[in-house]
Amino acid sequence: MALKYRLTTLGWYNFEILIQTLLKAIVGPGVTSFGGSKDGGRDATFKGEAPFPSQKTRWEGKWIFQVKYSDVEAVSESAQSKRVLDSFRKEINNIKQRRRSWPDNYILIINLILSATLRDKLRKEFSGAGFRGNFHTIDGREVCEFLDIYPQVRRSFPQLIGLADIEKIINKDLYVRSEAFVSDLQPKLITFVVTSQYFKAHDILRKHHFVVLDGPPESGKSFIGGAITLAYACEEFEIFYTQEPQEIFRAYNASHKQLYFADDAVGTIIFNPNLGDHWSRELPGIIRKLDKNHKLIWTARHYILQEAIDRTKLREYIDNFPGIHEVLVEVGDLTLLERALILYNHTKHSDLSSEAKKIIKEHALFISEHPNFTPERIRQLTKLVLPEIKRELSLKEKQEWFKKIDKFLKNPSERFYKAYREALGTSERAMLIALLDLGRSVNKDKLRSEYERRISTI
Repeated sequence: MALKYRLTTLGWYNFEILIQTLLKAIVGPGVTSFGGSKDGGRDATFKGEAPFPSQKTRWEGKWIFQVKYSDVEAVSESAQSKRVLDSFRKEINNIKQRRRSWPDNYILIINLILSATLRDKLRKEFSGAGFRGNFHTIDGREVCEFLDIYPQVRRSFPQLIGLADIEKIINKDLYVRSEAFVSDLQPKLITFVVTSQYFKAHDILRKHHFVVLDGPPESGKSFIGGAITLAYACEEFEIFYTQEPQEIFRAYNASHKQLYFADDAVGTIIFNPNLGDHWSRELPGIIRKLDKNHKLIWTARHYILQEAIDRTKLREYIDNFPGIHEVLVEVGDLTLLERALILYNHTKHSDLSSEAKKIIKEHALFISEHPNFTPERIRQLTKLVLPEIKRELSLKEKQEWFKKIDKFLKNPSERFYKAYREALGTSERAMLIALLDLGRSVNKDKLRSEYERRISTI
């Protein structure tokens, strides 16, 4: 039986954060942070009375929440059951060694589907060890049920959402218009890491209905904006992907829930004066229409946003609503843990050889701490560079690959320059430049005109 939400795509860290967020909603804000390691039990604690396992049956006292994450595709169901039992036998011994007394309530939470037989075995293990308190298991199906009950939690984890889910949730016409955007974004979410900037952007959008995602190239602005957009689509918001503010006025419907996503709002590579002027002129009217059911996301490269503010009246309008510092999220500043998780997710979900994965594991700290680290460079590293490793490497070859990784992170565009110069013909170069110049809104006639102009100059 498949789970409603794709819990196995989260990875151990994001699953831990998901459960912690759910527990705070179910039990209360007094639930502590988790401790432990990836391979060991992840536990949290609580002290007091809580509406669990139901509003009528409320337990109290000292609580332990034990969270286990497993890649269910990795081994068979029987092997998974054995692994779960072995793991909790060890955990029982750990509790005896670390604590003077048993807790009053022990809650086991796992992303797998637990059979009735396995639940009984787990209960017997704990009672046989001397535990006399309340014991309860929450498996993957029940986690999915909690996600339905607490949609605000589900909204924070767009990796859980599949393309089929979107098709069921939004109306057919909207799905057809959004399918290309969603189908392009959704497979990438398997590597998505919920960062502090993502949560901050969510909070700002909820409070002010307008958020500006600012940052250098490759920092993940579009990815975060798209993830938020997908989460709102699952809350029955109509999604409109646009660069022109006039399109918002044409789409606006006071009786519908709508989210407008303006990716690279004022220019993709350089500041676009026309877009800047359009937004400057129309933003006050758009802002007046924003509310809990109508929201706007912008993304912009920092230097382009700054130029747009300096050369138009945007500063005047944004400063008055409610202040640029209140709606702006700078997405490029990642913690070392967030960087490491991004590297982990891209590696885990890649088609890399075991030898290539060993190279990453050996140099994971170096890569994560690299001053030129960006999510996009890590994607390119795992998708375009390291797949070249097909066999076991000698020590000298490993050292050479370490240098190649460092060189790529410092200058990832070099291989693309080489491909541009050596692999593309004259007409292909002209078409590529024309597409880049036109940005995301590509009109066939405009593309032909721009192509013909460019081909004459190459």
